[in-house]
Parts: sequence; C-alpha cells; structure tokens
Amino acid sequence: MLNHPKSAWGSVAEYQVSALPFVTSSQAPASAPGNSGFIEIQFPKVTRFIQIQNTEAAATFLLIAFTRNGLLNGFHFRLNGGQSISMENRVRTLFLAGETSMCKMSLNAGLTTIDSTSIMPMSGTLPDGSAGWTGIG
Repeated sequence: MLNHPKSAWGSVAEYQVSALPFVTSSQAPASAPGNSGFIEIQFPKVTRFIQIQNTEAAATFLLIAFTRNGLLNGFHFRLNGGQSISMENRVRTLFLAGETSMCKMSLNAGLTTIDSTSIMPMSGTLPDGSAGWTGIG
C-alpha cells in the first residue's frame, strides 16, 4: 500500500501544472547602512515562479535576496524603480529591502502543493559549518 505519498521538491509534475496564486503588495523598509530593515516573505508552499515589480519611481532600488545574509552581504540583485522581473525559482523564503529608502513593491508567486518544510533552508553555510548553497549568502 502506498499510503498516499506526498510530493517532494523534486517532483516534476508539480512544476508542470498551473500554480496556486500568492500575491502581496507592500513597502520594503530601507536597508541603508545602520538600518537592517527588510521584509521576509515565507511562502506556505514551495514556489514554481516569482514575479516582482518595483512600483517606485526610477532610481529607487529594491534589493532582492534568497537569504538574510545574502541581502546584507551583497548576494542580492537590484531592481530599479518601475522595473519588474520574473524568475522560475524553487524557494520557501524571499528577502526584500529598499536600497537607501523605503520601496513600494508588488509580488506574485506561483506555488506548488509541496510543503515548504520539505525544501532545505538556503544558506551559504550549513549548520555543521560546511559549504551550502554558494552564491546566495
């Protein structure tokens, strides 16, 4: 008997079907020197895709990272005001901050039915001190 096995983060079919919607709009706090403000978005399920729009005017940058350390230590990317980006990433968290000032943003993510706890936390260093996901902080 199979006991109704659950999908895991490597289940291809989960990424081939239409995703469940996850939408939010907010204002990311500034991450300027001396201010470690950020928004941490914890998805209830593993993402299939992520779309983010910086709804501020030009020259107001939104920082996007997959870990808190990545956001604070330069393992992030910048989205200029008025720009948007679409990514096909399997993640359970996302970190957002304004580069020098608060930054308005909108996010649309497509979720799988895979529980977010089934994917290991992304980190540049794992708890045992060994190298983890290099390039994300």
